[in-house]
This record gives sequence, structure tokens and C-alpha cells, in this order.
Amino acid sequence: MLSEILLLYTHHETWRKLLVVLHLVFCIWLQSLFSGTVAENIGYRDIMTKIDMEKVELAAQTANADEFIRKLPKGYQTNIGPRGSSLSGGQKQRLAIARALYQDSSILILDEATSALDSRSELLVRQAVERLMENHTVLVIAHRLETVLMAKRVFLLDDGKLQELTPSLLGSHHSSQTFTGLVI
Repeated sequence: MLSEILLLYTHHETWRKLLVVLHLVFCIWLQSLFSGTVAENIGYRDIMTKIDMEKVELAAQTANADEFIRKLPKGYQTNIGPRGSSLSGGQKQRLAIARALYQDSSILILDEATSALDSRSELLVRQAVERLMENHTVLVIAHRLETVLMAKRVFLLDDGKLQELTPSLLGSHHSSQTFTGLVI
């Protein structure tokens, strides 16, 4: 079984080729939300049958989303607008993590989970991703060194080649935040 792996960001075409080889599905964070309630967005897998609200709330708590959801006008029944337009970037990302937890997928691919967030939202998302990594195989594409350092194993995908980076190799580039021409 794979353990948690973090990939440094590379050209999208190279990444798509790798996904074809691995037979994995690429999950794009912000485009995965739709117009509907918070509960429908988290539990959409069961939307045609019956959404398990207890499971929705547990997933939201684990994803650090429950607190902001309860402050919304109708809580879990609040409509979030097209693509979650009424939510901040961090809130959208935490809902996406809650959805992944609700679905209990065995392998998750997260692209730039902590990008474009204020420091508080970034911390909440990183905490949620760390909890997600406890029981799931998570492939994370990231530029930020703080996100990279969360992983047990780190790989660099460069020019179609995958190279595992050792902790000592990562430590030597901690201050420069660059690696063979790619920004991390």
C-alpha cells in the first residue's frame, strides 16, 4: 500500500501522463463545488438517495469546516451559490476535504491545497489535510515548502522523471526554496 506522497508541482501535461499510467483521477479543488446546500456538496455521492447528515457533520468537523458552516445563515442547509461563490477560498477547500472524507476514497489527489489562502485558512486546511493523511493515501501537488514537509515521502516530477527526495536533500534547500529550477 502507498503511504502519503507529496509531489512538487510540474508542467500539467507531464502530470496528466503520470495519471494515465497510474490510472488515477485528478481532483480539482475549486471546480468541484456546485450550486446547492453545504450538505449536498459534502454528501453529493448520496444525493439521489439520502445524505447521511451525521456522516456529513463528522466529515466537516474533521476537515475544520464545521465551525464556519454553523455560522452560515442556515448552517448545513445554506445554499453556497454556483461553484461555492458565497464562500472564501479556504472554506471551499475545507468543503472539498469534507467531501473526500464523506466519500472515504482510498486514494486522493490534491492540487495546491494551501495556495492563495490567508495564513489562518492555510493553517486550517493543512491541519485538515494532515488528518486526511492518517487513514488515506494522499498525493499532494504543492509549491509551498511547509506543505511539502508534511509528507512522509517526497517526490519531484521533472521532465517526465520521478525522483524521491531524501529529508537531508530537502533540508539543504530549505532556505533557497528552489529545486532544480522548479519553485517549491
